[in-house]
Amino acid sequence: MQRLLRSLGLRARPFFRPDWEEERRTLAQIRSRLDQLAAVQELASRHASELTRLRERVDALASRDVVRLRKGMTELRRAVLGHTQVTSRALRRVDFFDEQAVHEQALQRIVDRALRTGRPVVAGPWTGEIGFELLYWIPFLRKLKTRLRDVPLTVISRGGAAVWYSGIAARYQDIFAVVDPAEFRAATDLETRKQRTVGHFDRRLLREASRALGIERPVVVHPSLMYNLLYPYWKDQLPMRRMFEYLEPASLAGTPRADVPPDLPDEYVAIRFYFSRSFPDTPSNRVLVGDVVRRVSARIPVVLLNMPFSVDDHVDATPESAAVRSIASSLTPENNLAVQTAVIGGARAFVGTYGGFSYLAPLCGVPSVTFYSEAAFFEQHLEFARRTLSSVGAAPFVVLDDRERDLIGTLLWRE
Repeated sequence: MQRLLRSLGLRARPFFRPDWEEERRTLAQIRSRLDQLAAVQELASRHASELTRLRERVDALASRDVVRLRKGMTELRRAVLGHTQVTSRALRRVDFFDEQAVHEQALQRIVDRALRTGRPVVAGPWTGEIGFELLYWIPFLRKLKTRLRDVPLTVISRGGAAVWYSGIAARYQDIFAVVDPAEFRAATDLETRKQRTVGHFDRRLLREASRALGIERPVVVHPSLMYNLLYPYWKDQLPMRRMFEYLEPASLAGTPRADVPPDLPDEYVAIRFYFSRSFPDTPSNRVLVGDVVRRVSARIPVVLLNMPFSVDDHVDATPESAAVRSIASSLTPENNLAVQTAVIGGARAFVGTYGGFSYLAPLCGVPSVTFYSEAAFFEQHLEFARRTLSSVGAAPFVVLDDRERDLIGTLLWRE
């Protein structure tokens, strides 16, 4: 018997009991995964007969004797491997659905806790990019606000972004009221700008903002919840159309512009070019900036939105032209986004680097023409931006490769 077992690749235990517990566990795992696969209806329906056949083989193998088990396991593995492409895609989708359900349950627990306790909800702190804040975070909170009903929502962001949360936040706390730009930049350079986890700096900002507002034991909605919910859509693992289950986009046109700098021209184009991964600091891009500013300023006054300080890794491109009006003297860390929003809102058009401000202008009802020279961004975000801006009736939104710069003359407003 021992010789027979060795010839089959099995080991003998006392009383000649073969060690086939591993095979049993493997069978159980395969059966469990096949059951999960059957739940994915859109894929399993096309392979239902094959799944049934495989499940029957699993059940049949489980009842076979030990000697024939090894041969049967080999046949089963070959059968499963024969359907690797189908099953692997389906099982990955099962995992995503399971993970998505966990994040949805986390969101529901926050809503239930806020409604049950009546404690104020604090959303943030937002320390990431302007583009993600406008496209995803603010629409996410607007949707959440409808579920919270009368529970007050407090938002923590930076740079005077309170105007963007009109109708959403009952209270607003600016990060630059508690930290200076240099400290903010150093902390956010250490912790990723994609806030998929709650970092040490986030915890500190939550404590200090809550203390400043007199809020005790708030219900916290951290950006990581939004990132985790939307991540599968950004990676094309789930259909983009379902993102609107979590987001409620809206236009910013008509919001009050209380921070308008004095002595602006009656008509002007707002311009802000900065260097980034998609628009690096190269001689060609510097020529592009100068060329665009020269063309635009020859036809209409130009207001430059460049800041006299830095809060992130973007470096403003400063064109060498006397025919522009700067608002740098009106900008502070705590009001810069409010002032720039007010200036953009009163412009005939916005021109600059493709990024957050290229979304802000159309949302404010102002046409946007922006440039990139390296496609160092996910096309999904650009596609979603186009779909979102169209759905809220935003102003024209044009994104150009730097090789298409000559089209600028036909895209700006004409008399």
